[in-house]
Amino acid sequence: MAAPDPTEFGRKIRQHDNEPVALYDLLQAVDGKITALDTKVDTGFGDLNAKFGDLDAKVGDLNTKFEDLDAKVGDLGGKFGDLNARFGDLDAKVDSLDTKVDTRFERLESTQRQILELLRGRDSS
Repeated sequence: MAAPDPTEFGRKIRQHDNEPVALYDLLQAVDGKITALDTKVDTGFGDLNAKFGDLDAKVGDLNTKFEDLDAKVGDLGGKFGDLNARFGDLDAKVDSLDTKVDTRFERLESTQRQILELLRGRDSS
């Protein structure tokens, strides 16, 4: 039931023979409006608390996602460390092969020189 208009009661007070009854009616109307406003405020705070609860839950979800992401970044860091170690091993193997190729190439050049010297020695005799 909607609360009556207080101005209506003010008019009734001036017209009413029994002023205490009219005043009581006016106070009832004001009390009804105060109660309605109090209910609106309580409802508003309840809605606000529910929204803060939802926000807290979302922040918690974000924190969990950041923790998961941090763990994944840590895993990737470990994998990159493993890859760097493997590349280091690969680099050492390439260096070893490069040295072997250089040694064999030098032997080949030496053998070619020896063959040329032998051939020149044959041609000059």
